Amino acid sequence: MRPVFLLVLVLLMPLTTAFLITENGQQSNDVFGEEVEITLSDGYWSQANWNLLKEDGFFPLRVISPSTILAWRVTENIELELPVEINDSQPAQYKAGLVGLQPSEGVMLRIILEPRLPESSASQISQQLALLSIDFSIQTSLLSSPIPQSMIVQWNHDNPELFSQLLDVEGLLWVEPVLETTARNTQSASIHQYGGLAKNPAWDLGLNASGVVVAMADSGIDADHSCFRNATAASQFGANGSDAEGPAGTSHRKLLLLNETIDSGDTQGHSDYRHGTHVAGTLSCFDVYDYRNNTIPNSGSSLAHGSTLLFQDIVSSEGWVVPDVDLLLFEAAMNGAIIHSDSWGDNSAQYTARSADFDAWSREFPWSLAFVAPGNNGGEILEPANARNVAAIGASIKNGQSQRWAASAHGPLQADTTGIFVLATGSSVLSAKADGIDGSYNDDLRLSSGTSMATPMAASNAAIIQQLVEQGWVRGSHENTHIIPVAELRPSWADGSLNTQSNLTLGDGFTPSGPMLRALLALASTPLSEQERNGGNGGQDLRNPYDGFGRLNISQIIDFEQLENMISQGDTSPANDIWIHDSYRLQQQQPKQLLMQRNGTLSPLENLANNPWNGSGAVGPFLSSGEIWNQQLAIQENQSLDVVMAFPSSPEPYLVDDLLLVVRLSNGQVGISGKTNSDGANTLFFESAVNYSNMNSFPSSNETTLKIHLDAEDLDGIDWIEVEVRARFVSPGNSPGSVGVDGDKNGFSIAVKGVVRDSPRWLDDDGDGVVNEVDLCPIENASGYDTNFDGCLDDLDGDNITDNLDLCNGENASGYDMNLDGCLDDSDGDSVTDDIDQCTTIMASSVWPVMQNGCRPIDELPQITIISELENGSVWEDVMMVRWVVEDLDDDPIETGVKLMILQNDSETNYSELLRCNPTLMANHSNDYFCIWVIPNNLPSYDINERPLRLEFFAYSSNQSPAANNELVIITSSNTFTSSWSNDSLEGSDSNSGALSAEEISKQKKILTGAIIGLITSLICGAIVVKKYLERFSRDGFSDSDMGDLVANGDEGG
Repeated sequence: MRPVFLLVLVLLMPLTTAFLITENGQQSNDVFGEEVEITLSDGYWSQANWNLLKEDGFFPLRVISPSTILAWRVTENIELELPVEINDSQPAQYKAGLVGLQPSEGVMLRIILEPRLPESSASQISQQLALLSIDFSIQTSLLSSPIPQSMIVQWNHDNPELFSQLLDVEGLLWVEPVLETTARNTQSASIHQYGGLAKNPAWDLGLNASGVVVAMADSGIDADHSCFRNATAASQFGANGSDAEGPAGTSHRKLLLLNETIDSGDTQGHSDYRHGTHVAGTLSCFDVYDYRNNTIPNSGSSLAHGSTLLFQDIVSSEGWVVPDVDLLLFEAAMNGAIIHSDSWGDNSAQYTARSADFDAWSREFPWSLAFVAPGNNGGEILEPANARNVAAIGASIKNGQSQRWAASAHGPLQADTTGIFVLATGSSVLSAKADGIDGSYNDDLRLSSGTSMATPMAASNAAIIQQLVEQGWVRGSHENTHIIPVAELRPSWADGSLNTQSNLTLGDGFTPSGPMLRALLALASTPLSEQERNGGNGGQDLRNPYDGFGRLNISQIIDFEQLENMISQGDTSPANDIWIHDSYRLQQQQPKQLLMQRNGTLSPLENLANNPWNGSGAVGPFLSSGEIWNQQLAIQENQSLDVVMAFPSSPEPYLVDDLLLVVRLSNGQVGISGKTNSDGANTLFFESAVNYSNMNSFPSSNETTLKIHLDAEDLDGIDWIEVEVRARFVSPGNSPGSVGVDGDKNGFSIAVKGVVRDSPRWLDDDGDGVVNEVDLCPIENASGYDTNFDGCLDDLDGDNITDNLDLCNGENASGYDMNLDGCLDDSDGDSVTDDIDQCTTIMASSVWPVMQNGCRPIDELPQITIISELENGSVWEDVMMVRWVVEDLDDDPIETGVKLMILQNDSETNYSELLRCNPTLMANHSNDYFCIWVIPNNLPSYDINERPLRLEFFAYSSNQSPAANNELVIITSSNTFTSSWSNDSLEGSDSNSGALSAEEISKQKKILTGAIIGLITSLICGAIVVKKYLERFSRDGFSDSDMGDLVANGDEGG
């Protein structure tokens, strides 16, 4: 026979999954047989194949692996209808104690036989043992029981070879030394606190499910047992007069509610008598003597002994009378219970209506998690443990070696999922024993094995985890916190050497959803060893059909040894490498209040379906098809990474929503749920090559709890990770926007281990929506002005003025923004920005605008052209007429005139002004000027005879513009002349003194009049010629010859 290390039990009753040892039976005929391993050539051992094996004459004992079964063969000449390979079995296993040595002479041994042995094997086993001086003392009729039978014997040999012969005896499962018996449930609690057998590190910190309500339905409860009653004895503290049991309620130390509608008590003679009391003790027992005396929990006390219990009795004299699931779960929820332990079910591996009710309730009301025993047949998981949203609990052996109990049912399920969620202690569990007598106030305990025992054990683990969440031991990043002295957490019986001076920083906490508990339970599990894992098949799958995620171990979440060390050094915060998120986290109310709001007059489940919830009041998110959620986190150095996501599913026949879990690394690689390497870590892909929509590469799954694991080596050089949930498909419904069965959204819970929970890198100190890790400006709130999401205020126009201050976004004012408003300056106020302004405008005015380059138009100086004057060397005798033209290209108003200059005495070059004339415009001309001087009226009184004279013409602009050029333009004639005028008075001659004679004046006036008449005549003649040609042009148009005639005639007229 092969090495066997797990006991296998078969379900004896259709509604129970744990068994008691029966007595009496009949002796069968002696027939020689042997153990063999039968391996299917294809497929796995289904119930149908199991039945075929029995029909062919084999006695199937237990399943070794999906394809291999251990069976008892009574003859070699058996023909099987199935294609199989038959091999010899392995020897029995010796499970040594902590010493680990082979037994010496005189040692007491416990010999355990394989389950389901035929009665015919008794004689053969007895004869083989007799050769080793061992008497066979097991009743033959009990050999066929699914519960492995055992007997205690004394080993009377010192020869190792003889001990090897003992292990070769056909029909033996294993042999173990008989050790000193202690309270085994305390050992179970220790195993799940830290993996060992002797300590209670969670209890030392007050982690005992205090404040948590747990619920269960079972065969009844012996409420006056010391595990549950309120007082040690009648008339003692807590008693109700002579009643030490005390009425259930909020004032009771243990029993919050006892629903005995169907039946009352754990009644002798009823189906599965004592089953309910035993499992209730495993879930919540706190021995009343330890409770009242404030001593360390013992005598069958539960891991979750601080919890309060809601018990529903569902067995009467008629047997198991299980109400509709939603009635059980509704009552539990209305009393504040999330956890519901159910160690019962039908003898069917099909997905039943009851399985569907569990799933529908969890989808509609996610603050619920049922723990269900999958059965003890060593084969397929039975209903309702095959529901999608429950935790099917396999049984492990009560030792420190993480071994699976052989009779525990296993997956995979028919839905192609692993089935088993986790393992919990389920063998030789010592818990409360009912006596069936009211008022007996017994405190008896008894041993029992099965997944019925493992299920409440797992639920008690979940109660501790619920306490961790509700009291803020595990939380998200940078949540509100409070300080609690460690001294307030320590029980009085705790080790006195433990620190009580430090403080713990805890979060505010919240009520976790069922998916949140599932995610944390998966984190709080230790995979079995390679030898034990997956039914002995090994492998590195993150979850396998035999063990699920592994055996529960709360220290995977809270490293108690490390925490105590930190406490000894001062104040600290626990679980700083754990980060959680729960979409269903309610912000202002409790789940019970929401349930009341959705209640009605129909059944509880129908009420929820008819009053759908859209997720309001919860933190969310709730994803629809195509939506994505992500969260960046810093990682712990040199530590592996585990990420678990759980979500509720609608029941069959609905599809399981396709939510994909992704972990993105800072180097561009991604790990995707469902894709693992042979070493157990998830495969890493470069995201640039990943097509998330490719269902062949990344198929959908029916699993509702997904995990990604990366080894520390995978994270070497990685700066951060991003956890992402991709909703590839969420089924639509008739209530869009809601999150229930008929909705189109779904929420999820995430638990991550291996990160820096409160890393400041992932804070958003400046509140701009960009976490510090990627915020290039971590103290600058760039909200509304950060199009590239780098956390910095944008400067889209590149002028070094951020957009929140830039009054001219889109205008680069670099170098031309003295007031730093982001706009191009116009420092001279001429409406031309400085970057293109080529001139400084002294006085800006809308009346005198500047050009586009910021400059005013150049004010051109007037140009003077002399038309007529005295010829060079001539003599001015009487009248002198001077004519000139002044042109200004800007059409500015002009001031002009002419000066008569006289050469100064004793100088050859210096002239001084003698006379100045204010000109007169020629008729019909705007720039043609003339002046007339008459001798002697316009001359000075001194003598100018023969002295050199010349003319000096001047002009200047009278433009008032700030840019006007009023410079005086002077044109000095090159002609010099003299005058014949001599003032006789200066020489004392009468003939030269006084005014002109009347004859001279008359003569000068005649000359002046003639000159004027000549000038006017010339102008008139010119006008007549111009008019003539204009009339011809209007009639015939000009020719080149006409233009020549016009010019010629004009010249003649001038």
